[in-house]
Amino acid sequence: MLPLLSLLGFGGVGITGGSMAAFIQNLIGNVIAGSPFAILQSAGMVGGGAIAAIIAAVKVLL
Repeated sequence: MLPLLSLLGFGGVGITGGSMAAFIQNLIGNVIAGSPFAILQSAGMVGGGAIAAIIAAVKVLL
């Protein structure tokens, strides 16, 4: 898992309580499949494909 994702709270078993990711998820409410947040969440959980997932999330934002 990428250290940055972990530091933000995108952990191997989901969002870490009290983290920045948890705060953002609280603001978002229901996370839409395929959204940048969902992609980062998946990347944090699978680790190995994290770089590809982050690139996909950035493309969605652009």
